[in-house]
Amino acid sequence: MARSFRHLISGVHGRVSETFTHPDWGMLSSQSVVHVSAGQVITHEAGPNDMMYGPNTDAGQLTTQPFSYTVGDADVWVSNVSPLGLGEVPDAESGGVAYVLHVDSASPIDVAVTITLEDQTVWAVD
Repeated sequence: MARSFRHLISGVHGRVSETFTHPDWGMLSSQSVVHVSAGQVITHEAGPNDMMYGPNTDAGQLTTQPFSYTVGDADVWVSNVSPLGLGEVPDAESGGVAYVLHVDSASPIDVAVTITLEDQTVWAVD
């Protein structure tokens, strides 16, 4: 089953190189299938409407998302997505994903990035 991780990056403007790692991503390799999306967000205090169940719903795991996506005036996109295996990310104990985040806006904005790791590798290469 695919797994998604969402994280907030505050005050982004221009072209920014990012690398995201997670301790559960030891199995990630350069052949992994990874999807990365990004969008402008408005941050706020987390409230009861921000609660959502995580992947471990049998145990009742809850998480919060203290922001809401918005379609603002800024153009936000991701390019150069590169899955990295164990040992390919400096000073990390797991695999990760490198990508370039682009924010075309008059001033810095807050952006949420969602990274989804598929559970299977590519079916075919042509």
